[in-house]
Amino acid sequence: MELRKSLLGTAILATVLGLAGCDGDDGTDGAPGTSQTLIELNVVGSYQAEGEVFDESAAEIVAHDPSNQRLFVVNALASTIDVLDINDPAMPVKLSTIDATAEGAAANSVAVYGDLVAVAIEAENKQANGKVVFYNSTDLNKVGEVVVGALPDMVTFTRDGMKVLVANEGEPSDDYSVDPEGSVSIIDLSNGVASATVTTADFTGFNADQADLVTAGLRVFGPGATLA
Repeated sequence: MELRKSLLGTAILATVLGLAGCDGDDGTDGAPGTSQTLIELNVVGSYQAEGEVFDESAAEIVAHDPSNQRLFVVNALASTIDVLDINDPAMPVKLSTIDATAEGAAANSVAVYGDLVAVAIEAENKQANGKVVFYNSTDLNKVGEVVVGALPDMVTFTRDGMKVLVANEGEPSDDYSVDPEGSVSIIDLSNGVASATVTTADFTGFNADQADLVTAGLRVFGPGATLA
């Protein structure tokens, strides 16, 4: 026991003396380190929509519902959201579909947060304003909708689920006789879906600097087109 105490005391003393001797200037910083992480992905299971669907946007966007272990899949070919059960990920099973044509035309994007599914749906006239429709993630019933900009093409929840961000593509007609402006809509859900409000940000503020921005590399295409 005495030997152990002596060794411990010697070790503590050596550490204190070593620290006491660290009064010199710091050395130069070394080069920044680099690290690489290798991720290996293995196929667990797969699902294919009905029909000849290869390269037909039948599984364009996928959103995961961790609570119910479901996938919400944008099937642009069928204008639906296919709902898949992946409780057994080796054998995904189609449970149901959400028919986008009941609300407009094609579904372009989907996102899930908690018990809400947000689906971006374009209008039958692409140049008109589209909408984001909200569904319950369990029973798939519609719980609300809001109007956003022309051709909503991407939808995502913020991390806290209090807002939904929507990119509105603003696609022109084939002959450019109608060319809606692109925009970003912010849907505020802080008071619930039933009381959701929408603020839409456009890009008209950049039009005054169009010449300089085009020179800097921004591309503007189409008859009478602007940055907006």
